[in-house]
Order: sequence, then structure tokens, then C-alpha cells
Amino acid sequence: MDRTKYVVVEEGGLLVPILFSHLVPHSKFRHWNPVSAGFVSIDPVSSGDGQTTTVVSVFGKSDSLDITSKPEDAGLIRKMILPQQY
Repeated sequence: MDRTKYVVVEEGGLLVPILFSHLVPHSKFRHWNPVSAGFVSIDPVSSGDGQTTTVVSVFGKSDSLDITSKPEDAGLIRKMILPQQY
């Protein structure tokens, strides 16, 4: 399983999610004002009517930054990758 990492940084009063490879340590973003970090799972899910929706889940924490993921991070990431739905 590919464990995509993410951080949410505060930039100009905005919360901005950044997704990156599991090969990059969270600590690379130490100086970007991170407010939360962890891992993200992005999965297409089929509904009974033939439609597909995208489920975004966040979990875990960053040991190198000593901060955790937050449930609201999933919404920020979803808005970033699926802006047409907002």
C-alpha cells in the first residue's frame, strides 16, 4: 500500500494542504508553518446507482514534526483535489 503523506501549512491566514510521497520526511516542511500532518488515503467508491464518489481519509501523525492529523484535513484535501465539487 502506498502511504501518501501530507502536511497542512498556514499561509497568509489560509490552510493549505500539501500531498507528497511517503519517501519524503514530513520534517522537510518544518519551516513552512505546519499545523497538522499525517497520511492520506484517496479512494473511489461506487454507489448502488452506478455513480462513483471519492472518499478522502486522513490518519496518523508526523513523528518528525510531532503533530497529528486532524479530521478536518480530509475536507481541505478533498477541496484541493476535487475543486469542481465546491
